[in-house]
Amino acid sequence: MLRNVSESNHPSYRHDDIVIQRRFCIHPATHAVKQLYAVTYPGHDDHGTEHDRLEEAQRAALTLAEGKKLTVWYEESPSTGQRTLVWTFRNPLP
Repeated sequence: MLRNVSESNHPSYRHDDIVIQRRFCIHPATHAVKQLYAVTYPGHDDHGTEHDRLEEAQRAALTLAEGKKLTVWYEESPSTGQRTLVWTFRNPLP
């Protein structure tokens, strides 16, 4: 079951968690900048996991996280390394 995490039991990032990364790409012909959201996790090539809308990326990440009992984070700017908690499916902390 999907559960929101309060500040009192806020989990910390783990190496096997799922991260939604905001990325930018430039169309080769038009040079237009496009924003994408990639669902990334260890041991998986993230090519093909890019979505045009954040909601689509969240849906994909949450489906994956629920099956693997992981936590989903959002990284607006990967260069900063700062992540925002989206949801967790991990067991509650004691």
